[in-house]
Amino acid sequence: MKNHIERVVARARREGLHAPDGAPERLGSYISLVLKFGEKFSLLSRADLSALRIAKRHIADSLGGLLVATPSPGARVLDYGAGAGLVGVVWAIVRPDLAITLLESRRKKCAFLLRAVADLGLASTAVWEGRGEDAGARAGSFDLVASRGVATDEEALGAFAGLLRPEGAVLFFKGPESARAAAERVRGDARFLPPVESIRLLGEGKKRIYLLARRA
Repeated sequence: MKNHIERVVARARREGLHAPDGAPERLGSYISLVLKFGEKFSLLSRADLSALRIAKRHIADSLGGLLVATPSPGARVLDYGAGAGLVGVVWAIVRPDLAITLLESRRKKCAFLLRAVADLGLASTAVWEGRGEDAGARAGSFDLVASRGVATDEEALGAFAGLLRPEGAVLFFKGPESARAAAERVRGDARFLPPVESIRLLGEGKKRIYLLARRA
């Protein structure tokens, strides 16, 4: 597992990620937590519950999105529908300068996220159990919303718009099949500027499309 994580992080560093020393080891600790509690908390499918697959697929995907979004130091970032934390927890490890919130509606996944944040010592990371449509005081407070594995429908776009600060952005993680429809929906929504598309290959050679759409 260690070698695979180091390769993924080394590639991201070559492309401009300034990950701190010890990041690969902390990512390894996070993967161990996902594997330990994966079935108990229904974090991933059984096919995904392997260290190799988490490193080469999920962490590579997460770091690819981070390189596309390039949030500024101190930016407030929301991992929308965080699940196992494969975006927010990974970003918190490699970019400890970010203020990250993990939004998840399912209680048992929140229990895992709280455990991961505590065990990994992620001081600038918070867990929010709830729904993005019910933002309350958090409305209009985020610089970046990351959406991985969340449907790009009218309800979600409305929630994203409500959560973002003026000129904030939402990052969509999409496969080739779903990217076109998602881009069309965003272009048709007056609350967002047309998305900028970036195409990257994951560690296992699969194409990934990232759409970055700024608040209008």
